[in-house]
Amino acid sequence: MTEQLDIDQLLNNILALSQESRILFWYDAGKQFEQALESLATQLFESRQKIELINLSGRSTFQVKKMLERDQPEQNFLIYAPYAEPTYLKNPLLDIQKYSKQFYADRSAIILSQLGLTRMVLKDHIGARSVFFNSKERLESLKRWIEPLDDEQSIDLKLIAVTVKAQNPQIADIVRTVLNDYANIVDQTGELNSLPKVWKKLTDYNLVESFWQLVTDYCGYQAETLCKASCYDFALKLFCTDLSLNLGKNIQLRALEQHYIQQQHKTSVDALMRQWRDDRRDSKFYNLLARRLESELGISSQLDLSWQEALKRSRLDQVALLSEFSGCETFLAVDRFILLQLREQLQNFSLYTQQQKLPISEIKQFISKRENLHWVNANLTNYATHSTFDQRNDFGLMYQAFVHAFDFIQLKNEHIEGFTFRNASEMYKAYQHDLFRFDQSYRRFNQYANVTQNKGHSFFDEIAQLIETTYVQWYMRNMSLAWDQHIAQDNLMTNWQIQGVHNQFQFYQKYVDPILNSGQVQRIFVVVSDALRYEVAEQLAQEIQETGRFNVETDSILGVLPSYTQLGKAVLLPVPKHPPLITYKDGQKTVFIDGKSSAGVDGRSAILQAVDGVAIDYVDLKSFNKSQLREFTKPYKIVYIYHNTIDDHGDSRKTQHDTIDVCARAINELNQLISRLMGDANASRILVTADHGFLYQQSDLDDEIKKPLPYKPDNLIEYSKRFTVGKHLHPFDDCWFGSVKDTANGDDTSFLLPKLNQRFHFVGGEKFVHGGASLQEICVPVLEFRSLRTQQRTEVKPVDFQILDRNLRFTNTVSFVRTMQTSIVGEHTKSTQIEFYIKDINNQVLSSVVTQDYDATEAKDFEKLVRINLIGRDFDSSQTYFLIAKNLETNQVTEYPLQIDIIFDEDIY
Repeated sequence: MTEQLDIDQLLNNILALSQESRILFWYDAGKQFEQALESLATQLFESRQKIELINLSGRSTFQVKKMLERDQPEQNFLIYAPYAEPTYLKNPLLDIQKYSKQFYADRSAIILSQLGLTRMVLKDHIGARSVFFNSKERLESLKRWIEPLDDEQSIDLKLIAVTVKAQNPQIADIVRTVLNDYANIVDQTGELNSLPKVWKKLTDYNLVESFWQLVTDYCGYQAETLCKASCYDFALKLFCTDLSLNLGKNIQLRALEQHYIQQQHKTSVDALMRQWRDDRRDSKFYNLLARRLESELGISSQLDLSWQEALKRSRLDQVALLSEFSGCETFLAVDRFILLQLREQLQNFSLYTQQQKLPISEIKQFISKRENLHWVNANLTNYATHSTFDQRNDFGLMYQAFVHAFDFIQLKNEHIEGFTFRNASEMYKAYQHDLFRFDQSYRRFNQYANVTQNKGHSFFDEIAQLIETTYVQWYMRNMSLAWDQHIAQDNLMTNWQIQGVHNQFQFYQKYVDPILNSGQVQRIFVVVSDALRYEVAEQLAQEIQETGRFNVETDSILGVLPSYTQLGKAVLLPVPKHPPLITYKDGQKTVFIDGKSSAGVDGRSAILQAVDGVAIDYVDLKSFNKSQLREFTKPYKIVYIYHNTIDDHGDSRKTQHDTIDVCARAINELNQLISRLMGDANASRILVTADHGFLYQQSDLDDEIKKPLPYKPDNLIEYSKRFTVGKHLHPFDDCWFGSVKDTANGDDTSFLLPKLNQRFHFVGGEKFVHGGASLQEICVPVLEFRSLRTQQRTEVKPVDFQILDRNLRFTNTVSFVRTMQTSIVGEHTKSTQIEFYIKDINNQVLSSVVTQDYDATEAKDFEKLVRINLIGRDFDSSQTYFLIAKNLETNQVTEYPLQIDIIFDEDIY
């Protein structure tokens, strides 16, 4: 006998059956147990039933019959015959056997007993899979799942689950496990006709036919014949069917139709593929196989062909037709195709010469949905079969680049007639509230596009050139022309003010003093971020506002001229109440306040001492731990923190090309700084501002932008790319001439600025510049952050939703649940993502897992239909099932009772 068929198990089975009959007959045709009879006989006779074992070998059947019926009529007997059961005519003990019980002690019977299975008709079924039971480990694993009333199909399902090492004896888990094994071997061998490693075991255990039958019942897979069924053919049909299910009705892939699985099983296919893709452990195998089959099937060319046919056949425009790809995530090629179509759409929109309503919001919603799908978030770094570009998986960055590129093109379309305003004040405020988005969308597009371009990929080359040309030759040129006209018409060089906007030299008086004098705060922090352009600051404000941790107010001040660091930082400090606020001494570059140097952190800290303040460099403050930070700030009412990330890199020829990346880094640093000050330093009020903004373009500048002075004036204090400062300067053609007395409330030091976007010279880098009078340089941000204590804090809460159906009942394998968002997404509410699926009382998942976004900003969009695909059709209408709604942010789970009563045999949707 094998190890698990031990004498104890045999004994227990005999004793249990002897409760039902005094005499037991045992036929052992293979004499498998003959050697164990002596030991067994002793234990049987010593048992409570005192069973006597009689071996018919060499015994007279007449004597045995006499013993059983006459000599010992009360004794319990086990009649052992070391041969097969005789036929009726040749069985002399047949009359006794008729009123006795027959004991089956062959291997299959013992296995049935060990598994707790009560139906002896399963013996042959178990016997046909006897090799499986040669392992005690497999047998013990099987025991966990076997139920007493399991039939042949249920037993095979569990045998296969143990063999393939599935986590659960569910066909979906089994299929995914086998496909994972298949994908792995395909990746190793490169051959799609390869067999999974587990296939030999399934063959040895006589389970292959059962596996394919279970697969057919579950998801409708059918091969021409059983011998032609294969993992390759199965995977091919799964992927093709999934692709067709998730494309719109106008996108028809005729060449793949031969591989589609039957219509009535599509819900199971959809659920299987979604679960496979979404499982963190299994998705890597899905990716391997998807990429291999994508190449084998030529999916890219198939999509191109079906797209062209759909454009001819359908009445939909390209944007509407593209929406038919919105939920498809079968192959990576779908994302590649979509990105190509987005590029074409962007190029088409850029050609418009008249203002038109563009479907930009629809495109951005489409992109937003794509960004949450499988391939954008897939990790493809370890797959040898992938192309260089796919390994990087920059699709998320590329979609983001398109969001900002479409924003840019939309802005251009809205202002296609140019920038016409009545006066400088109107144009300044237009920039503050709207036009700054040109600079922001230009920067943010390049932030994402540069990543792929810097890695050598050319996808964005044409778009980048389009955006660059439009930005430099259309936007910057027209903006500067319009603004310069208002500078001249409104005499801003001698009357440097904008109605309703504070001047930068009023910063301390208008922003810092009122907060300190309000008595609401003990200490105020002022962060001066060098070259923090208004549009960069606005992004910072938006990102922090979205967290709901602080209140953020965004404002601007009219920066001083020239708009450069020494002057800009000086006027932000406490200044004398009577002019001149600032002075230049003896031709020095240093700017003095009330006779004190404002150069460097030490100089500014000395000036701040008069108002119980201190200055510190961001880098130094960053090194403080919590206790050091509190100890440093404790003695002061005002703490100025100088942050120089943007200007430090932009003002150098070697690093000016990093400006866009540096802006993103500055936003992150300031975000973290504000959070830390609010937390570790107990700040309740923080102001973030800048000394000036900047002009920047990625492309090389034309020589026409360079407008050097005809000769170098005497008494120069500083001669930079965008400004010249000196004593008693004289006007020059094509230059703005002014005095810091008028533009910075200073002394009579004069300055010259090149008009438009011109530079005096290119020394030290010409792409990133500041110092001039452009709106990008002089619209200086002021952000005020307020800490809201726990009882006051305005939390940004996720919107809630509710199920509209009171009594949930599914009558079809595809059903819809009516849900409704209960409030709009707004300043104090944010979108919610809910994951829906069906489970039974044993927590077995019985449906696809569906994610629904509740992100409506208008009440008309509140109602959402959630489509649920049930897996299989074996549901009990008398049982209670549950619709699960899981909040993906909080992981909170709500259960809704559900009845499933399938009426229709086929999916009618």
